[in-house]
Amino acid sequence: PQLLFTFPDNYNFKATALDADIPCYCDLFVDVSDVAEEITRARHCMASQQYNGNYAKKSVETSFGTNGNRMNTGYAEPFIRYRPEPVYYLPLPERMQKWANETEKEQLERRGYMVAPYVDL
Repeated sequence: PQLLFTFPDNYNFKATALDADIPCYCDLFVDVSDVAEEITRARHCMASQQYNGNYAKKSVETSFGTNGNRMNTGYAEPFIRYRPEPVYYLPLPERMQKWANETEKEQLERRGYMVAPYVDL
């Protein structure tokens, strides 16, 4: 079995001079577009972490939405694998084959939809 670590939301910038450089990179993204609404509602329930209310919407849109855009989908959650995985064949998911033939307009429509801002909490 593979051990996966969640990836920090602030990996792409340093907010202050005291922020450390993160010497790692995300090598696995899970497409969570189908469950972005549920993730937003779940974060809303995390009142002890101050994720409730509008921040639940904003955090899903800015972290999962940004990662989804980078990965050519609506929403994605980043992970880091503990170790490399040997494979016999390079994986090529069916959806990536479909995406390869999309027009730019179709791609931007697929990547551009937003769920989190419109979730009723």
